[in-house]
Amino acid sequence: MEDEYYWYPPDPERGTIGHYQGVVWNKTGYSRGIVATLAGVAALLMPKVGETVFCAENRRILTFDGDLWMCDDFIKSVNGAISTRLQGDAMVFDNTIGSVKKVIPPTVTGDPRFAGIVAFPAVPGAPIALAFKGQYQTKITLYSDPWNALDTLFAPIRTTSLNGGMETIASYVGTPSGHAGWLMQKPSSSTPGLRMCLLRGKTEYYF
Repeated sequence: MEDEYYWYPPDPERGTIGHYQGVVWNKTGYSRGIVATLAGVAALLMPKVGETVFCAENRRILTFDGDLWMCDDFIKSVNGAISTRLQGDAMVFDNTIGSVKKVIPPTVTGDPRFAGIVAFPAVPGAPIALAFKGQYQTKITLYSDPWNALDTLFAPIRTTSLNGGMETIASYVGTPSGHAGWLMQKPSSSTPGLRMCLLRGKTEYYF
């Protein structure tokens, strides 16, 4: 009996990129290759557990854990806000009784419960990845000094009550309340928006 060959259409659940049975197709060393931004990472279709991608924006290898693309700059929590949180939003740990492992936008300036900056948009109740150290786009809503002052660059940053944003600190002695990092990108205007910041890695976290 002659061998019969069948053509099967591509499996939409597998997609056309990635790896099958451990074989890397794109020759970059990462199953999803190199992506320019975190937004691009979030847009990757149908990732599978264990897949990897290199993100040029934060210079990190991210691995898909089944819910989110994660790296050692991130901690994983649950979005406890009533709104979708976007990349760059600041989040703090929710200390409400019974609210375990949830984060919410800060409501006070210099909140010491700072958990990190949102890496990927997350709807209410969804898993959320928070960058707590490294270089990341951060929503700056207020400049304590004029935005074009010489010392605005590298100014310390801390949380504000303005819709989950951060503010720069004009000057400080010692460690300001809620110190979360430093501004690394010179602002082009006073308009609130994303600015590259160096986040200060912390060892203490409070629920």
